[in-house]
Amino acid sequence: MVGDAQAGVTPLDRDVAARLRTAGKKVLFAANKCDDDGVRNDAAEFSCLGFGNPYPISCLHRGGVPALLDAAMKLLPPPVPLELTPPRLNLAVIGRPNVGKSSLVNALTGSKRVMTSPIAGTTRDAVDIEFSFQFGEERIPAMLVDTAGLRKTAKVDSVVELFSVMRAKSAIERADLVIFVMEAGDAGATAQDRKIAGLIQKAGKACVIAANKVDLCSGQETKELLNEIRETVPGLGFAPVALISAQEQKGLDRLLELVGEVRRQSEMEISTGLLNRVLGDAFTGNPPPVNGVSPLKLFDAVTAGKKPHRFKLFVNRKDAVVPHYVNYLKNKLRAAFDLTGVPIELEFCPRPKTVESFRRTEPGKGAGRGTKRRNGTWKSKPKSR
Repeated sequence: MVGDAQAGVTPLDRDVAARLRTAGKKVLFAANKCDDDGVRNDAAEFSCLGFGNPYPISCLHRGGVPALLDAAMKLLPPPVPLELTPPRLNLAVIGRPNVGKSSLVNALTGSKRVMTSPIAGTTRDAVDIEFSFQFGEERIPAMLVDTAGLRKTAKVDSVVELFSVMRAKSAIERADLVIFVMEAGDAGATAQDRKIAGLIQKAGKACVIAANKVDLCSGQETKELLNEIRETVPGLGFAPVALISAQEQKGLDRLLELVGEVRRQSEMEISTGLLNRVLGDAFTGNPPPVNGVSPLKLFDAVTAGKKPHRFKLFVNRKDAVVPHYVNYLKNKLRAAFDLTGVPIELEFCPRPKTVESFRRTEPGKGAGRGTKRRNGTWKSKPKSR
């Protein structure tokens, strides 16, 4: 409670004090405007209100305020430790029409949240659904985004469908992780599947492939199905594959386990020292091919960002980099840090020379012995005998 020390105890102060006494709360009284010693001594009269000795303060000059705060802190209950919840994971479920995206969302959430039908194109807009799943000892909150099936542009025959395709592509952009749903079987990925895989790869998103409808692949071995997917979608070779059946709710635990693992890998912190050690061993074990006048040399490497993992490599010549050696370095980094399902981007930066060669120094500035002729040419000085 705050009172005016210069005005003294007023009838309104007594009414407020009476109300506070019936509230059953601990009360500290602060006598404000104690700007000089005389007023500070007069503040003692506020003790008649029944809240003990008042605390003389001056808000204008901040006098006595620390003592009042210390007394208030002693009356507070002990702090309760906060339970830090992990940030929500945005999961986009992407695929061509009628591969079972909505059925998968219903199976993961355990409810009929979205409408399903054998007719392709039932889902016309992106639908956000909150859910959570267990990964180890951690409960991860997530947002599932069920999207419309992505068809070929030539087959998009309405404004509504065009808008739904745009929303699906937007869902990929804002997702933390993409669940790419495709059909398992002998045929493997279709041309549209490969186009969707290109969109995921171009967006630089972490990805888990959900090969749906394995219940229809009787007689085929798991290894055979996985090899077919890997061969037909080479651009997503970094993404793990879960064989599932959304209709029969099989393989969902494995799918969520992979999602949790990829999420953990995408948030991994990689130290500069360990990064340089791994890349140095890669350059030593398999030297880069010579592309031009000199081979590629690595001077230093640093982490440039996450989601996706980006690394800057400082080299002698940027034009000495060849594509297949970039893939080799990515595979080495992925194996060393177990970056399953996470894309890797490498940026090669030529390191500028800090010391110029003495042979390129302009004549006449200490580069060598000589005298300048009137016509602008140079001649050497005769050696002394």
